[in-house]
Amino acid sequence: MKKFVILLISLLVVGCGSQDIPPAHKGRMFDKTGMFALWAGGQGFKGSVIGPGTYYTGLYPEIRMIDCSQRTVKESLTALTRDGVQFSLDVYVSYGANCDQEKAVTSLLEKLTPEGDVSQNKDSASDTTGGKTGDVELTITAAQIYRVYIRPAIGEAVRESVSPYIANDVNSKREEIFDKIKKAFGDNLEKQSEKIVVVYGLNLSNLDFPDAMDVANAARAAQAILKDKAIAEREKVQAEIETAKLQVVQAQVQAQAEAAKIDTIGAALHRNPEYYIRDVYYYAAEKGGSVMLPGNPNLILQMTPKISK
Repeated sequence: MKKFVILLISLLVVGCGSQDIPPAHKGRMFDKTGMFALWAGGQGFKGSVIGPGTYYTGLYPEIRMIDCSQRTVKESLTALTRDGVQFSLDVYVSYGANCDQEKAVTSLLEKLTPEGDVSQNKDSASDTTGGKTGDVELTITAAQIYRVYIRPAIGEAVRESVSPYIANDVNSKREEIFDKIKKAFGDNLEKQSEKIVVVYGLNLSNLDFPDAMDVANAARAAQAILKDKAIAEREKVQAEIETAKLQVVQAQVQAQAEAAKIDTIGAALHRNPEYYIRDVYYYAAEKGGSVMLPGNPNLILQMTPKISK
């Protein structure tokens, strides 16, 4: 009778065992054993990867899951330059588990142990998308995937990319360094035997200099401004000098042209003096002046001005 009651209870308990897989999660059945199964050995993971829904599990088996949601994490990283100056920068990584590939899901479930309540895990990175979903005691979380696969790759990329430069070159080659970090990060992920995670975006910002370098950079910027101003003033003075030289040359050319004109006209009048007398009469008559004849200086002619009609 006792055996029958125990069997009936076990059947009732086993019959009502079920588990939910929430949205943006995938999982696999994990076979376990216990007293009502007479401690028969469990088989571990079995069956194919399953998606969101409610599944019958029985009394002891359970579904181990992976959080497949896309997350964005901000983290501050530091790196040393070739001459030993420490810089820091903010890294924003948008990522998620590669749940589209069954092989990747299987690999994650087999390699990682669900970490339990994520609120108990202290982490320097901050999840900007937030929230926890599903049964965390049975779930490999996005934060766990980040710590295991993403953080080492991005940390190594930052160190590799910053270390060849000296501190004074970092500011002027900021974009070049950022490009190298992105490339090194992608190369580090490619080294993994399987594509466990998908990186949707990587952004770097706020390259932070040590306080002493901030002061030096500000002084260097001020010096650069003064230098540019001095160069501009010097170029202005140089331009004025060149303009003055051109004006002198222009005046000389004009004077030479005028002298040549005078020489030419003088020579022509010397050869033909009657033209000179004609012009004298003409202009004297036009203005109503007096004319002293070169042949007889005592004879002065009073000219009558021309009256315009």
